[in-house]
Amino acid sequence: MCSHEESVQHTMYANRYHQIKKLGRGSFGTAFLVHDTKSKHEKKVLKEIYVGDTSPNESLDAEHEATILSRLRHPNIVRFYDSFIDGSNFCIVTEYCEDGDLDQYLKSLRKQRSRLQMDQVIDLFLQLLSAIDFLHSKKILHRDIKTSNIFLKRNHIKLGDFGISRLMMNTMDKASTFIGTPFYMSPETLRYDGYNMKSDIWSLGCVLYELSVCKRAFERSNLVQTMEAILRESPPPLPDRFPAKVQLLYLQMLSKDPDKRSGAAELLEEFGQIEIKPNPKSKLSSQSSTPNLDINPTHPDFRRSFSNSPIVNKHIRASLQVPSSPVHSASSMDSVDSFETAPSDDIQIPDEKYDPFSPSARESKTDFCRSKAQELVGSEHFTRIYDYLHDQRHKQSEDASCTDAIILSGLETLCSNSYACKLIDELVLFDTVNELNERTLNS
Repeated sequence: MCSHEESVQHTMYANRYHQIKKLGRGSFGTAFLVHDTKSKHEKKVLKEIYVGDTSPNESLDAEHEATILSRLRHPNIVRFYDSFIDGSNFCIVTEYCEDGDLDQYLKSLRKQRSRLQMDQVIDLFLQLLSAIDFLHSKKILHRDIKTSNIFLKRNHIKLGDFGISRLMMNTMDKASTFIGTPFYMSPETLRYDGYNMKSDIWSLGCVLYELSVCKRAFERSNLVQTMEAILRESPPPLPDRFPAKVQLLYLQMLSKDPDKRSGAAELLEEFGQIEIKPNPKSKLSSQSSTPNLDINPTHPDFRRSFSNSPIVNKHIRASLQVPSSPVHSASSMDSVDSFETAPSDDIQIPDEKYDPFSPSARESKTDFCRSKAQELVGSEHFTRIYDYLHDQRHKQSEDASCTDAIILSGLETLCSNSYACKLIDELVLFDTVNELNERTLNS
C-alpha cells in the first residue's frame, strides 16, 4: 500500500512495480523510478498522489479518465501506462524520460551563461506545439503546461502530466492554485474566469520565452508582484535574433484577451513555415540533472533535425486529422504513421464536466479552505493568521524585498499546522487577486 508519508519506504506497488528510487516531489505528489516486472523489467515512473479518502464515484471517474489517457499516443507526449488507487493515494505509471526535464536543462544553461540557438528553440517549440495540437484535437486541455512538465528523451521533448490535473479535478483537497508561484498561469485563470484551450496557449507563450532567454517571462521578486505582472504588464519581447513573424506570434500567444490568441493548429502551421537555417556549430550539452542515476548521461545535443519541417509537419497533421470522439491507438509510441482508427464502439473522450478555474469552482474551493482551516486551528486563530497573511501579501505589492520566504518564516511563529496555513494563504491570495483586478480596471 502506498503511503502519504515520505519516511515509509516501499519496494513493490500493485504486485508489479518494483521501486528503484525516489526521483523527486512535485506539486501533485512524489515520483519514483520503478521496474515493471511484467514488462521485461522496463524502467517506468510511478507518481504517487495523495488524495485522501475519495468517494467511490470519484475513484471510478479517475479510473475511467486514466483508461482514456492510456489510449492517447503521440511521439511528443509522455506515454501513460497504468493507474490504480492504493490506500489514500492515486498512483499513475508513465514513460521514463531519462534525460530529465526542460526546467532543469534551461537552469543548467543559465548557470553556464549559455542559451539555445534560434533554430533549436523553434525545433523544440514545434515538437511542443504538435503535442498540444494533438491534445486539443481530442478536446483535452493540459491545464499545467510548464517547463518542469516537459521532459527530454533521445533528442526529443515529451510533454508530461497532461492527465494528472484532469484526473484530480474532482478532488477538493488538491494542490494549491498559487503555491509554487503561478509563472505560467493565464490572466483569466488567475481571475477564475474559466479555463479553455486559449489558456494552454498562454502557457505555451511563457515556455517559448523561457526557451529563448532561459528565464521566466513574468517572474518577479515575490508571489504578489508575479501575479500583478501577469494581470497588468505587457510581455517582455523575445531577443532581437528572432524574426518579426516569431515575435508577432509570441505576442499573440500572450495577449491578455484569450480571443486574440491563435489556436494550436494555426500556430503549428505558422511556425512550421518559418525557414531558419541551422547553425552547424551549434552544440549545447549539459550534465543530466536527473538525480542519482547509475550512469550520468549528458543532455542530448539539440541540433535542428528538420523532423518538424513544413513538409513533414503537413504529413503529421494529415495523419492526425481524425474524428475527435473516437480514441486512436498506435502500435508504436514513436511513430505518428502508426495511428489507427479505433472501432466506433471504443472509448469516447468525454466532454469537460468541471472547470477547476470557473467561478463556481473558486466558490467551492474557498468554502472548503475556510471551513477546513477553522476546523484545524479554531476561529480565533484563523482570524489572526488571516490578518497576518493579508497584511504581508499587501506589503508585497509595494515592497519587492518582502519575499515569500520571509512571510512563511513569520507564519511559522504563529502556527505550527502547515496545512491550515496553506489553506488560509489560499484564501488570502484569492482576495489579493481581486484587489489586483480592481486596481487594473481602475487604471
